[in-house]
Amino acid sequence: MLRTSQEAESTLEMIFNVVIVITMFICFFSLSSSMTGNLYEQVKDIAIMRSLGMAKSMITKLYIYEAFVLVVASSISGVVIGTCVGYSISYQRAMFVNMPTPFVFPIKEFIFILSTSIICAFFSTYSPSVSLLRKSIPEIGRTM
Repeated sequence: MLRTSQEAESTLEMIFNVVIVITMFICFFSLSSSMTGNLYEQVKDIAIMRSLGMAKSMITKLYIYEAFVLVVASSISGVVIGTCVGYSISYQRAMFVNMPTPFVFPIKEFIFILSTSIICAFFSTYSPSVSLLRKSIPEIGRTM
């Protein structure tokens, strides 16, 4: 059966969305592992911050912000690099067939990636930091 261009486009869009979800799922576990390792690597710093009177919620926010900056920078650079590579490939194809290539930025995908990455940043950092900060200050210092 021949498909219309809209049906083919919606199928491709669905495939791209599935790939984005799978990629974000893998990135969540990578970020979670990385942030857990980062937290347990800095237990002495956390113990010092707690002993100086910093609130547990402030320390948790500090590490959530760190994950947020990491994820947003990665998302933006990934979308920009992917857009540039995709456009250059389609421009090269357009040069071979002598047809114009319009520039279309994937705004829906970008918003989905950015919002998912923000959620991943929160959940990958919140649980390890809360479980570490439930301990007393001397226990945190002896964790390592």
